[in-house]
Amino acid sequence: MSRRDNFQDCLIVKSTGRPHRRPQGATRVYYKAYQSLKAQHPDAIVFLRLGDFYEAFDEDAQIASDDADLIVLTRKLSGETVKMCGFPYHAAYRCVSKLVKAGHRVALCCPRHNDSHLQEAT
Repeated sequence: MSRRDNFQDCLIVKSTGRPHRRPQGATRVYYKAYQSLKAQHPDAIVFLRLGDFYEAFDEDAQIASDDADLIVLTRKLSGETVKMCGFPYHAAYRCVSKLVKAGHRVALCCPRHNDSHLQEAT
């Protein structure tokens, strides 16, 4: 199986030319963006690129943890405990391959520099 075949069920939702750096304390804003993307792609495990990492939240984090051997962390956001897990961008092929082989669709989402949720965070 070629690398391209492995990503057959991988969906790139948004992309940019280069990654951005996450502003300090911006996780809550990105979580809202994640929820919006998840509503648009409910059948996929959604990963949002935050700096040098792809992050998944809630039930996607638990599924990714179980099937790709990732560690789930919890974080308090607006009084709510949220599960999250992720991997560095350079490990995307390995992690996404494991999830696709387990039968999941995967959405890798990269916010643009000029998206409103990024401007709100800075």
